[in-house]
Amino acid sequence: MRLSNNLANANRYLLIVLGFAMAVSVSIGTIVAVVIAILWICSGNFAARIEEIKNNKVALAFLAFYLLHIVGLAWTEDLKWGLHMAGKEWKILMLPVLMTAMKKEDSKYYLTAFIAAMTFAHVVSYLNILGITKFTVMGHVFYNVLLAVCIYFILDKLVFYKLSKSLLIIYSILFISMSINMFITIGRTGQIIYFVSLIIILFQFFESKIARSVSLSILLIPILFFTIYYTSNVFKNRIDAVVDEVTTFKMNRPSKYVNDRITFYINTLNIIKNNLLLGVGTGDFSKEYNKVNQLQTPDVVTTVNPHNNYLLVMAQFGILGLLIFLSIFYFQIRCAFATSDLSRHNKLALPIIFMTAMFTDSYLLGHFTSLSFVYFSAFLYKDCNTFQENRRWHIESV
Repeated sequence: MRLSNNLANANRYLLIVLGFAMAVSVSIGTIVAVVIAILWICSGNFAARIEEIKNNKVALAFLAFYLLHIVGLAWTEDLKWGLHMAGKEWKILMLPVLMTAMKKEDSKYYLTAFIAAMTFAHVVSYLNILGITKFTVMGHVFYNVLLAVCIYFILDKLVFYKLSKSLLIIYSILFISMSINMFITIGRTGQIIYFVSLIIILFQFFESKIARSVSLSILLIPILFFTIYYTSNVFKNRIDAVVDEVTTFKMNRPSKYVNDRITFYINTLNIIKNNLLLGVGTGDFSKEYNKVNQLQTPDVVTTVNPHNNYLLVMAQFGILGLLIFLSIFYFQIRCAFATSDLSRHNKLALPIIFMTAMFTDSYLLGHFTSLSFVYFSAFLYKDCNTFQENRRWHIESV
């Protein structure tokens, strides 16, 4: 019993460390996650943990999605690549480990650790821009997404929580500094999420006044967008490139930007059309895409994923797989609406943010974004086994 408690206490601190490590280093984040899993196994108490997982629909949805990758090996021809794809999703299996090890009262420390990591990452980004260093924490594809998530968490603190004067100053500086950094670095998905996050905050602030939220969003977001567009050459050039390639799109025309992405989507839809119910299996997307690409768009580079998580899941596992995938977000949103305290804001924002991001890339395949999504989900929805009781209490109190 004493050993079990000591291991649990050690894990308590490691869980906070993971909040920092997962956003700054693949290797360190992986090592910390593995150590947490080992200590979790050694500390025992499996009956209570299994019961907690069984009663949490968010956890069950995550596990069902991972199980889909194992079952999908049954109709995969390229078993080697299938095992590779299943292996890349190992972070999903961390959900029940993290969820049953985390403590709700430590949520503020988990978020603080992540904010500290992104503070470090965005300082490094500025150093790169100034030419002081060439070191990068992560690629822009993942950096800007996590930066946008961090900005949302900071803005949530500024708007909805009573902060000390020092924290108010620190968070205000970080919000401004990170917002500037967002639009002087490349990463369109993060920039989209930035605007989405502002809209979410507006709707959460005017919770029962939807018309006001809509009106302010329609007024403020375009003003902010065009202000940034005309003051940031990086943002302007990226937007102009998107508009140009969308309006001049042609099949079988190679490009560096959107034309390739649209080609990926169209070719993947052809795969889905012929494998609508069960998909091509866990590991056959690459092989099937090569076939379609050679026939339809031989001059365009091939791909191992369509850069859209929904299309990837449908191509692998069909419409049934997509429903299982979407069930993760469904139960997260359901939990958010059933929660009465301020955590409901983060519980609702997280699925909206990641659902938006996954239209533009397969972010559950990426280490930084997938582990972060699992990490946030683990502590935000830990209490969702009691969401019906929370909802009942909320209704009665109202």
